[in-house]
Amino acid sequence: MVLRVIITIIEIILCFLLQTVVFTTYSPTGIIPDLLMVITIGNAFMRGRTTGLLTGFVCGLLLDCCYGSGMGLCALLYMVTGYLAGYVARFYLPDDYTLPTLLIAAGELLYCLMYYVTEYMLRGKLYIGTYFGQIILPKIAFTVLAGVFLYRIMNGVNLRLAARKPKEENQNHA
Repeated sequence: MVLRVIITIIEIILCFLLQTVVFTTYSPTGIIPDLLMVITIGNAFMRGRTTGLLTGFVCGLLLDCCYGSGMGLCALLYMVTGYLAGYVARFYLPDDYTLPTLLIAAGELLYCLMYYVTEYMLRGKLYIGTYFGQIILPKIAFTVLAGVFLYRIMNGVNLRLAARKPKEENQNHA
């Protein structure tokens, strides 16, 4: 349990640095993949609603502290997305990459639409067509593309931790 939490924190920090430093620097279009959303949805899908909620909170709060216009907005949106993605955890199959890919796309779409409503629509900026075509669709495409590779790594780590768990239980009972 403790090892799983430590690995999740390391994943969050690495993806945060990749997303905010590397991809921001080398992005020709200005649209970067949302790796923290992939971490949130991946953990929710593999481990359930509570883990998705907590991972979403940490990822969103990290973004809020560094880049947010209002404290807590990204944390709330990531929490909601992680919690909703956790409902699909009962369908988790280690070899299936179709459902997580669809979840990443749906989660990013949900996040972008909720962000649009809270940041733009409530301020009277009603250009949903422009926002959807120029920001949401490219962001979903980049996030899904990066998410396929990142989820594969996360799944491998999750399977290794799951294989290690019975060994630890046998050592504790001996």
